[in-house]
Amino acid sequence: MRARVAAKGLDHSIVNLGVIGMSSFRRTLAAAALSLATLLPAGFASAADLPVKAKAKPVADAPFFFVIDDRVTFSYIFTAAQPGMWSLKPNGTVNGTTSKQVYSFTHFDAWAYGTNFFTISLYKSGTNDVAGPCTQVGGIVSPAAGFAFTPANCAGASEVYGLFRSTFGWNEIFNTKAFTMGPLHNISFEVGMDANTENRYLGAAKRDVVAGLQFGSAAVWDGTARRARTPSRYRTFRPIRCLTPRSNSTPSRSV
Repeated sequence: MRARVAAKGLDHSIVNLGVIGMSSFRRTLAAAALSLATLLPAGFASAADLPVKAKAKPVADAPFFFVIDDRVTFSYIFTAAQPGMWSLKPNGTVNGTTSKQVYSFTHFDAWAYGTNFFTISLYKSGTNDVAGPCTQVGGIVSPAAGFAFTPANCAGASEVYGLFRSTFGWNEIFNTKAFTMGPLHNISFEVGMDANTENRYLGAAKRDVVAGLQFGSAAVWDGTARRARTPSRYRTFRPIRCLTPRSNSTPSRSV
């Protein structure tokens, strides 16, 4: 009986030990699983929160034209003057001024190798600067008629004048900074043309070309204001007549 009891007790003890062992093992597994379940989201969240390297943006090419400036303007000159044009006031004094309306278009650009400038203007004068066939205010003095004066009433003269200038920088052409030193900013080739036409009696029609070197300097260097200097060759294609006939003067020779 005791043996059985003892056996039973032994069996019971063995069973209890097995239950205790199984329970402890299960608790260990549960704790490990819980720890893993706790750590995994944190790990995933940490990976998601890591900063992502931004892709480097490609460097944009420099524009071919850095500056483009186009303007249409109107100006009014109250006291303009035209050489050889004048009239007498009622009190006998000379009136040598005239009004002028100026309509202009101007273009400027700076590009990879230099600059371009173009302007054209229409000048419309008042009646103290007369159009042809009048040779002076209020009349015509014709050399063909022995310089006799013929009274006439003519409208104000009109003139169109245009020019352009282009520069080509040596630093830009040769891709260097060798032509920048001290106050010298750059050396450039400069080319250009001028032209005009008008409806005055003399009918000046200027045509010329300009070519040379431009020595550009900084606006201020060592506290001193400076500017570009352009020694250039100037060539006129058509001489401008300087004959200014007057009823009381001797005409000059054309040059």
